[in-house]
Amino acid sequence: MDMTTTIRKAALATLALVGLGCGGIAAAGDSAPLLAIGPATSVDTENNSIVVNGQTVIFDSETETQIGNTTAGGVGGVSTITSGDYVANTGELKDAGVTLATDVTVLDDKFVPGSSAAYLRALLSSHNESTAIAESGSLTIDYTASLFEARDIASGNSEAIEFYGTINGSVFSATNAATASVASNSTITTQAIRGSGVRAIRGSGVRAIRGSGVRA
Repeated sequence: MDMTTTIRKAALATLALVGLGCGGIAAAGDSAPLLAIGPATSVDTENNSIVVNGQTVIFDSETETQIGNTTAGGVGGVSTITSGDYVANTGELKDAGVTLATDVTVLDDKFVPGSSAAYLRALLSSHNESTAIAESGSLTIDYTASLFEARDIASGNSEAIEFYGTINGSVFSATNAATASVASNSTITTQAIRGSGVRAIRGSGVRAIRGSGVRA
């Protein structure tokens, strides 16, 4: 089993543990990929964004936010989130530390710093292979425990890195790490969140979260 598969299975297990129903790995182009599981540390209603795992998550007219059985559409979803909420979000990578949200779900569990499981798929703003320290947005990522054999990853390139571990403040301690292609959506998604059977985040049937998740 390769490290990317290990990370995605770990993230799926996290979603199951916090009551998100069945997860799945969507086929390429079917849905927006999972980008983060972690705490919302900042809520900015003026700029329609929140910060999750050090990433600025931007809401637009197509973003949908779910808390329990309540769904908020568009930028209004920002105001339903509270700093400290444990969230999962799908969407698109826009730049190092910046993502555009497709779906944001507030998890039932409370986030415990340094203990609750966290996941991140992101572009890096800086990377030091010799110290096994990377940065993305306002997050410092320590992957010394991950056994990740990093390549020469330049800032702003077309490769994202997936991390799984825990987060405490602005430091993400990764127990697993692997590269992931930004161009591909064939990564773990939050399908079946708060549903039963093989449902998508919203609606019924086996459709994807909401289209390809690729928007301008």
